Amino acid sequence: MKTKVVIIGAGPAGSVAGYELARLGVDVTIIEMKNPIGVPVICGEFVPDYEELESVGFKINGLKEIYDKFIDKPDIVVNRTDTIELSIENGKKFVFPYDGLIVDKDRMLQGIVKSAQDNGAKILIGRRAISVNYDNGKYLTSVYLNDGIETEYLVGADGLRGIVAKSLNFNNGFTKMDEALTCNQKMINVNSDPRVIKMILTAKLAPGGYGWIIPKGNKEANVGIGIRGNVVDKYNVHELQKLFISNLPELADAKISSPLLCKFIPVGGLAKEFIKDKAVLLGDAAGAVMPTNGGGIVPAMATGLIYAQEFIKDPTLNMFTRRMKREIGDFLGFSLKYRKIADELLFDAQKLRRHTSYMSTSLMKDIVACRKNRFVLTLAPLIKLMLRII
Repeated sequence: MKTKVVIIGAGPAGSVAGYELARLGVDVTIIEMKNPIGVPVICGEFVPDYEELESVGFKINGLKEIYDKFIDKPDIVVNRTDTIELSIENGKKFVFPYDGLIVDKDRMLQGIVKSAQDNGAKILIGRRAISVNYDNGKYLTSVYLNDGIETEYLVGADGLRGIVAKSLNFNNGFTKMDEALTCNQKMINVNSDPRVIKMILTAKLAPGGYGWIIPKGNKEANVGIGIRGNVVDKYNVHELQKLFISNLPELADAKISSPLLCKFIPVGGLAKEFIKDKAVLLGDAAGAVMPTNGGGIVPAMATGLIYAQEFIKDPTLNMFTRRMKREIGDFLGFSLKYRKIADELLFDAQKLRRHTSYMSTSLMKDIVACRKNRFVLTLAPLIKLMLRII
């Protein structure tokens, strides 16, 4: 089988890239190992309202159209939230307005892929890419239970530690501190305000990350924890999740309705290397996740849009690297600075409680929402040093 572009992975990045390419007449094939697409969901399923993104300067050509066509729709959005409540374990509570959408992620992805198929994309569902080889300007993708697929251009949208990056020796530049293990499960009979996203900073139960309750409406919620990659080997995440649930009064009468599912995500900003010859990495594979909050759906979609737009203009992708660095990398970069400051606190309960007691709610909102606070970012090295020694 031959095709112009192969996309491995039909998550937010791969599905959007495939849809845009197909819509613009490119011969594209999407390979996705999950069947049905997006199942099981390993995600909090939270998406910022589009106006919230605009307010912090995250503006990508075509993103509003993706929101309108695939995200902000009655059959996709299961709940709307307007507040974030961030609590420090045994410490201060920060409450601020923030508009968000809780989506059925699997249904959303299936809709995007269906539209890609309707526009001519070939879809291989339930097929696992085993390896990729590059020879004489062509990529040969080996797929389990399928003949090899030959293509001129290749997209790795298959997550952190994906097969494309591994086969072609991409160097993302991440350390274990730049990775997080996120674990989520669905719960019912949750006694929590459906308009409020709850984030809990607890160095004991979510070292290097945080815990969450993301309401899906009708007393259902996504509940989980994220812990940093450098300490994963020291903990049993199933035990941490049980303790996290048992410590929250909102979950006293709740029942678990799904297994605890986990995956690694990047929290180290844009990858050091995301393009090599005619192969590119998008989404999680390219590091397109907010380092301060782990949000990756929208940044991933943005990378898919940028790739498709630049491919149509010039398949050699002369402007792709520049746009990725400017429109994705710069935004993730100052979020990463916030994360590195927070790293001085997120593993130490006493420090976390003490130093956050001095913080304003507006500053906490800037950090969570990835709003550029020039004062903090300018003094980031000094602040880190002070937190380290105090």
